[in-house]
Amino acid sequence: MEAHLGGRGVAAGEPEGWREGDVDDDGLAAHDQLQEEGIAVRVIDLFSVHPIDKNDLAASAQDAGGNVIVVEDHYLHGGIGTAVLSALAQERVRVQQLGVREIARSGKPKELLDKFGISARHIVEAVRAVLAQPHRVN
Repeated sequence: MEAHLGGRGVAAGEPEGWREGDVDDDGLAAHDQLQEEGIAVRVIDLFSVHPIDKNDLAASAQDAGGNVIVVEDHYLHGGIGTAVLSALAQERVRVQQLGVREIARSGKPKELLDKFGISARHIVEAVRAVLAQPHRVN
């Protein structure tokens, strides 16, 4: 399972967890918590919409059981998630997006991440929920 974190990412489902790139604190916190629970996770730093290495992304998604979670610290439309969906359109994977779904607010960063459902806690919950579902893709 992969959870890409607004230019950054977490993945679960491989034999071993690993980290790659300069990912944010919540992504790494989710990674560490999931590892402690015995859920292997992969963290990927997908810091730009273009270019995306479709082959590497597809291989990572397949290695992770065909599950991808994209986590963005901004609105979903037109961001990393859209690019990931486009890159994986021909693959047999399922993609779930976490991101800001309402008008943004001012506040402390950790409070805002939690409010908008993109904190470490929410990432962990999303990974657990996806892994609990039967894997069906179109």
